[in-house]
Amino acid sequence: MRIAKFLILAPLTLFLIACGTSQKIVTSHYILEYLPYTENVSLIQKKPINGNVQVSDTKIPSMYDRKQIVIRHFGPRITYSEENVWASNLTDIVPQLITTRINRYQVFRLAQRDFLSERPDYEIQTRIHNIEALSSDDVMQARLNMEILLKKGNEDRILVRHSFDREKSLVNTSFEDFVQIINELILAETDIFIIKTLSVLKDGKEVELQESLSKKKDSYLELIEDEADSVASGLLLMPNLSRSSNEPYFKVLDGNLDEIAAARMGEPVKLSAGKYSVLYGSGAEDQMMIRRDVSINPRYKTVLKPDWGCLTVNVMTPNRDYVKVRYELFSSTSGESFGSEIPPDLEQGEQQKVWVLKPGHYKITINNEPFNAYQDFATVYIESGKSQDFKIIVAIDNEGNPTNLIGAGILDESETYKGKGNWRASRAIHGNFSFSQNNESNQEDPVTNILLNTQLDNRLLYRKDRVYFTHKSLIELEATDGNKSDFRISYDEIDLKNTLIYYILENIGFYTRFDLESHIFPGNEYFDAPKPFMKINLAGDTTVFNKQGLSKIQINESLFPLVMKEGIGLNLRLLNKPKATLNLRTGFGTRQDVYKNSYDRSETVADTIIYREMETMKQQGTELSVVGNFRLPLGLSYTTNADLLIPFDREANKVIEWENDFNIRLFRYISLDYKLRLKNRVTDTGSYISSDHKLFLRWTYFLR
Repeated sequence: MRIAKFLILAPLTLFLIACGTSQKIVTSHYILEYLPYTENVSLIQKKPINGNVQVSDTKIPSMYDRKQIVIRHFGPRITYSEENVWASNLTDIVPQLITTRINRYQVFRLAQRDFLSERPDYEIQTRIHNIEALSSDDVMQARLNMEILLKKGNEDRILVRHSFDREKSLVNTSFEDFVQIINELILAETDIFIIKTLSVLKDGKEVELQESLSKKKDSYLELIEDEADSVASGLLLMPNLSRSSNEPYFKVLDGNLDEIAAARMGEPVKLSAGKYSVLYGSGAEDQMMIRRDVSINPRYKTVLKPDWGCLTVNVMTPNRDYVKVRYELFSSTSGESFGSEIPPDLEQGEQQKVWVLKPGHYKITINNEPFNAYQDFATVYIESGKSQDFKIIVAIDNEGNPTNLIGAGILDESETYKGKGNWRASRAIHGNFSFSQNNESNQEDPVTNILLNTQLDNRLLYRKDRVYFTHKSLIELEATDGNKSDFRISYDEIDLKNTLIYYILENIGFYTRFDLESHIFPGNEYFDAPKPFMKINLAGDTTVFNKQGLSKIQINESLFPLVMKEGIGLNLRLLNKPKATLNLRTGFGTRQDVYKNSYDRSETVADTIIYREMETMKQQGTELSVVGNFRLPLGLSYTTNADLLIPFDREANKVIEWENDFNIRLFRYISLDYKLRLKNRVTDTGSYISSDHKLFLRWTYFLR
């Protein structure tokens, strides 16, 4: 039951820790206010129109008549920003701005929001159809679709109608800029409405709006319209079939087939409304595909239906190791080459080459073989709207070097690393078995010993742009049995390592990590003959456990001791080669060694073995780590992880741990595995470096 709770609570705890570090979301309130700097002094009237005007409440559709700022996502979908809200009602503040503008310009004898004792001569009505932030990825615009009407006070006849639908791009994608632009647009369009009103009402008499008004605008009106976006915009999206961040770029061409924009597939590009051609695909320009008469509609996202397919190619050995072998891609019908490529080492997070191709048959060769080769080749069929991950399997010689092609195909279900998008995962079971029997001590009664060691190895990798996350978990269980002893769990361990790195430069970044070490079953020590034991707790009580004539004693509970390590700091990537990686990390580190009812063998007094309870320790200090992975000739691999913690408390001892793992493959699933773990130990008489050696003949099975 405890184990089940731990397995459930451990990931939840990590999630809560991550959530706990996030900042509390703060709601921002925005106001519309009168901006004196936007006034045009040439519109100030020396003689106002002889009449009063009432500016009524603005009418707004219910979807916009709310506190939250409306966000439109270049299509039919809208959302409401909970963190960015209007401080006042738009139905009230918009007419208030217009009222202030009219009075400042002295357009009418008096402009008010309400007239209680008399009926006004004129009425201004306003309607907002759209007031929203157009947003998609890093594109953001402000849109205001509105009309302002002037009516005779006692009539329904419209004297002046000013309608506009304005969009303006934001230099910075912030809501502060959005609100300021909306504020300026309302006042600027009010000025245009005032110009039209002055052209209709002269000396209090109505005249027809002159057609020449559009030709004889003053300089201010011309400036307003020049600043407006002349054509509304939309978005064009080419779907990302492979879900990779490394798909090739596509080009957008105008009517003269000149390039006007480019973007990676999966990334939207902003375009003015109209029709365009799109050039896309891999290879030379004459091998690429073209889509003509692609329509871009205002404020909508145009998504092209895929008439292409995607292909990724990886080269692996029968041991499922990625290798760098150059391959070349040909069209099976024409024989023309689309180019050659060296596949990445996905385990090191290198970017994958994504081919975007017309549907059809293609031929892939290695070892510089030409198109008409009958060796070291494979074929693949590309389908529209699908992405395929093609595997080439090559043989290796005695020194581990790749040789000829021995297999190829779509092997998604049997590859070592699997995942979607930027995630990759691997799972493997390692088994070690030992059997021994000898009768050196007694000819008639041989001694038999059986040892079984099992490891469950899980790994998770996330890589996107500058972000790199790795999770490693190793659960190890060792059991022994023999005719001179009972079946027993002789060793078990849980080892979790989580590291997140954000690279600010190619080889320099910030890291944070969380490691955990524990075990599943209670720990026991066994003896060949019964002995007396005594346990002394932290309070010095010797009655905790005092027994005579026992062959084993429990020294800890399930899960404890529990060791947790956290760190944050700078990561320096010293090596990043296909067969060698080395990272140096330094920063602030913490460590908690939790000993709950855990005892350590202390001394022997009068044949009684004494165990003393261990005290929980918490340390903070400067940490230094070295993490490396090396692939050597003859199928030998070496992994190292060294940790050093220098506590801030000068009286505390340094913590040194160094894990080394050597593995050499003998056959396809059989390898020789040697582990060496060094650790400093502190006793009453001093400190020393303890060493733990393990050598296994290991069998490995990769889970699918």
